[in-house]
Amino acid sequence: MANYFIAHTLRISADEFSSAMQSETVPELAKAMDSGQTPAKCLKSWNPLPYGNENTFYCLWEANDPSDIEATLGPDMLAMLTCDPVQVDEIDWAQVANL
Repeated sequence: MANYFIAHTLRISADEFSSAMQSETVPELAKAMDSGQTPAKCLKSWNPLPYGNENTFYCLWEANDPSDIEATLGPDMLAMLTCDPVQVDEIDWAQVANL
C-alpha cells in the first residue's frame, strides 16, 4: 500500500460540507475503512474550515491505487469535493532527529 495526500477542494460551501460531515453515513464509512471493507483507507484528515479556510479539506490516504480512493469516497462525496491524490513518503522527524 502507498500513502497519498489530498488537498480536497470543496465543490459546495463550507457550511454544507460541515453539515454533511455530521451525517450518520460518516461514522459508517469510518468503520468500513477501519475494518478493511473499502479499497482505500483515510488515515488522517485535517479540517481548516473552522479557522477561515473555506474551500480546502486535507486527508492522508492509504491505497494500492489512486482510483481506490475515489471508489471509497463514492459519488456522493465526490460531488462535494475534488480528489487529486499525490503519492507521498512519510518522514518521521523525531526518528530523523535520533539518527
